[in-house]
Amino acid sequence: MESDYGALSLVPAIVIIVFALITRKSFSSLMIGAVLAWIVMFGVGAYGKIMDMVYGVVMDGDVQWTILLTGIYGALIFLLRASGGIDSFTNIVGRFATTAKRTMIGAWIVGLLIFIGDMLNIMAVGVTMMKLSDKHKVPREMLAYIMDSTAAPVAVLAPVSSWAAFFITVFMGQPEVSFDSASKVANYATLVPMLFYPMATVLCVLLLSIGVLPKIGAMKKAWERVASTGMIYSERSAQYNKELESAEPGKEKPKRIINFALPILVLLYCAIGQGDILMGSIFSTLTIIILVLAQRICTFGEVAQLCMDGFVSMMPMIIIVVGAFMARDSLVAIGLPAFVINSLEPVMSPALLPAITFAATATLSFVTSSSWGVPAVVVPIVVPLAAAVGAPIPLTLAAIVSAASFGSHACFYSDATVITSAIAKIENTEHAFSQFPYALMAAAVAFVAYLIGGFALA
Repeated sequence: MESDYGALSLVPAIVIIVFALITRKSFSSLMIGAVLAWIVMFGVGAYGKIMDMVYGVVMDGDVQWTILLTGIYGALIFLLRASGGIDSFTNIVGRFATTAKRTMIGAWIVGLLIFIGDMLNIMAVGVTMMKLSDKHKVPREMLAYIMDSTAAPVAVLAPVSSWAAFFITVFMGQPEVSFDSASKVANYATLVPMLFYPMATVLCVLLLSIGVLPKIGAMKKAWERVASTGMIYSERSAQYNKELESAEPGKEKPKRIINFALPILVLLYCAIGQGDILMGSIFSTLTIIILVLAQRICTFGEVAQLCMDGFVSMMPMIIIVVGAFMARDSLVAIGLPAFVINSLEPVMSPALLPAITFAATATLSFVTSSSWGVPAVVVPIVVPLAAAVGAPIPLTLAAIVSAASFGSHACFYSDATVITSAIAKIENTEHAFSQFPYALMAAAVAFVAYLIGGFALA
């Protein structure tokens, strides 16, 4: 169901953002915005509709998938720590990552190498680099920024990623879109040089890591906290790190690289070879369980407790995921995407269309936390319009992909942002607000690039 409430459809989205900025509480802000949307639509009869929405979200396959993936990641991280596998990897990588700057560059490189999907990327960077970043006093906010900024942005730059497969399938379904090759990979590759936002984001991470970009806003405060107190995470985030101590048994752990390499290889094989990261996380967890039991590192009771503690440690983030899907469904139902797109249509000129498409799609993806859903709605509207006015269609398609990666990366309550916060063990809003200024920098660069490209190619 989708309604048309005109400019009134903007109010719930504005309320969500304002409340998040004021209260720093993601779930409360999302729920207030979602409930407000349903009150606007149904008035005093909203209660029953709200409960229908709650049931619908809880039963939604995407929600269940994200909850399972997040919880299993928690169990896997706890088991990897308890096995000594992370320590063994840290000892190897630590030969290069001898300073904070080198550690951040190392995390950036790992993020570039794991390009098949955003969730796998976040997991890989977080698990492999957290101990080293803690050792060299890199704020968790900075590590989370690297994790999130090399997730969706890197995935959309890789023609063989899950993101590329989705978008090229959507694009090739449009009669106005034509490519020279029958290969989806080859066709998507033609768009990669025009993906200005992800390229700018990946470059921003490197420049900030080596000290070229200044530390600003919440990120600057995080570095100042480390310098003055030595705390790599804030007092607000301390609650998420207490449980992590249970993954560090008092007895000496053997530091065998197989306890890290084999589970990660299983995860990579399932994600890349089989295209199923959820099953990969399950089989990876089973692999590390077998290893720690076979090596008698943990008893069965300790393994069960570690799995439970790991899953429970992710519950705050799982709750935010549920709230994010409720907000998304509410904003779509009240007609926000259609209102924004219809409002912008009159100002669409051939030269301006790519830049306006980027701005509009990025805004919608950010507000609704829908990185694939919004583009799927935008494409059938914008592509025929681009063909009708003579706008450069490949540049417009690239603008849509770039905007989707912005939504995944920058949205305060997107699944990527929430899972990044969960794995980095920090408050979600602390991660979201510390990275947001840099996301805006990259978005501004991308907007100007699409503006220039539009005038050059129109």
